[in-house]
Amino acid sequence: MTHIPAHLARFDWYAPHLAWLRALGHATRHDPGVAKPVRADLCDADLSNADLRGAYLSGADLSNADLRDADLRGADLSGARGIASAGPVGRHRRIIYAVRHTGAVMVQAGCRWDTADAVRAAIQRDYAGDPRLTAYLAALDFVVAAVSVETP
Repeated sequence: MTHIPAHLARFDWYAPHLAWLRALGHATRHDPGVAKPVRADLCDADLSNADLRGAYLSGADLSNADLRDADLRGADLSGARGIASAGPVGRHRRIIYAVRHTGAVMVQAGCRWDTADAVRAAIQRDYAGDPRLTAYLAALDFVVAAVSVETP
């Protein structure tokens, strides 16, 4: 068990969330110390440009969170609410993220952060004639459906 890295320790919700996960019997890779167990509710949080690489966000509520340019490499999002991911897909082997927002599903695919329809149009344009187009669109459809049918 290692201490929480500095790039995650700066988030005051992270240690309590780890303590909550441990109280539920989940093994965590970081030691939450003496933090009081509290489930992370990041609904409507602005996590744009946040460095969340390696974060264990299982069970976190990320509904409507702004994840624009957030670094999610290696983040464990299993069980998180309001977000879904699929991949790697496309020629650059990217992970696609969909986040449920009020009135829309927002998607991050590579450097794009936009509505699902806008990302779909860009993928169709950029991958026209590419045999990976079908897989990329299937991954997009999956993540959009996953966050669209979740109950809040």
